[in-house]
Amino acid sequence: MSNNTVQPYGPLLVTLTCKYDLAWSDAGSGADKDGSFWTPKSQNNGRLRPLGSVAIRSYAGANDNRATILVGDNGQRAVASPTGYSWIYDSTGTGSGSFACVWRPIAPAGYVAMGDVLWGGRNAPPLDHVWCVRSDLVTQGEYTSPQVWNDNGSGGEHSVGIWAVQPLRGARYDADKVPFFADTFISINHADTVPNNGLARVLLLPVPAQLSDIVPLPPVLTSHTAPTTTTSLEKEREVKLPFICLFPPTDRPSIDRIDNPFCSIQRWGSWSLSMWDDNTTSRDQDSSTSTTVGVSDSQSEEFSHSAGIKITSGAGISVGVFNASGSYELNYQFTYTSSTSRELLSSKTVTRNLKTPPGKACALWVRHFVFRSVRADGSNIGYDLPFDVNVFNHAEFPA
Repeated sequence: MSNNTVQPYGPLLVTLTCKYDLAWSDAGSGADKDGSFWTPKSQNNGRLRPLGSVAIRSYAGANDNRATILVGDNGQRAVASPTGYSWIYDSTGTGSGSFACVWRPIAPAGYVAMGDVLWGGRNAPPLDHVWCVRSDLVTQGEYTSPQVWNDNGSGGEHSVGIWAVQPLRGARYDADKVPFFADTFISINHADTVPNNGLARVLLLPVPAQLSDIVPLPPVLTSHTAPTTTTSLEKEREVKLPFICLFPPTDRPSIDRIDNPFCSIQRWGSWSLSMWDDNTTSRDQDSSTSTTVGVSDSQSEEFSHSAGIKITSGAGISVGVFNASGSYELNYQFTYTSSTSRELLSSKTVTRNLKTPPGKACALWVRHFVFRSVRADGSNIGYDLPFDVNVFNHAEFPA
């Protein structure tokens, strides 16, 4: 099996896989709910491993129909194998055609077990089956509702409830940190009881912006000739994320490109000519213009539905608008605070004046941004979001 592209996020290496082994299905068990459990296949000779088993509310195959995160160490002891497993449940007494157990990894000191493991047979899984993650790379998550599966109706000797884990909805994180959905679950030996919330953990990783060496400088006038109406559009900032941060793990266009499962959120910039005048008279010449700046509600809505990113004056920049687990801010990566996002992204009309002295040429440019969402193969995800911001530059010739 080929290895997919890997992206470092601080001390952790990350990729995704859409290849699984079926660990167990409750088919024939008599349980009221249908459920199947899948083992994501490791990559890079086991150096990239899953964080637990994947539970699905049906018997539909997982292979090539969803993607799950795999992680590995980036040279800073970010992961460790479990020291053992604790038994949670087995299928004794059910009508299932195969036997399986649910196990909880026991993490070494300083590490956290992220998800439970369903394993066929009576023996515990091997210690190199999953990774535990260093505790400073983990944060509180929450359980999805309703639960994925329970054994009610199966007649088994033991009881179990299976609860998928997701990032906290509406949570805000420091600086450049972003939560990653790990596709894990936590089990409890009672069909209808929610597990201890402290067991619901998700990855919280540094996601810095990649800065371009080229930043569009404010234009200058070098003659009395009319300048070009716009400078070249240059990519200024870029943030790379696994597609599961923007879309559900079942997103078909992303799964079809699983060999490189990352998307980029990019900000491009330029300057657009707002006013220009060459005064050949003996008196000052005054002119004015009105410019619409910021992002309108209709622009924001169209962009979010097509590109998986939402940009508003109130919240700034966030990703994950298609995810049931909610969206998460990228304001730090694009140097926005709550006040600057309101100022730069707020839609309004501003009026600017230009005074051109005799014998002078004067120009006024407005700062222009384009946000876009791009797949690893360079194809755009949905539409671009172009808009002017309330930043102007005045130039005069001769200076």
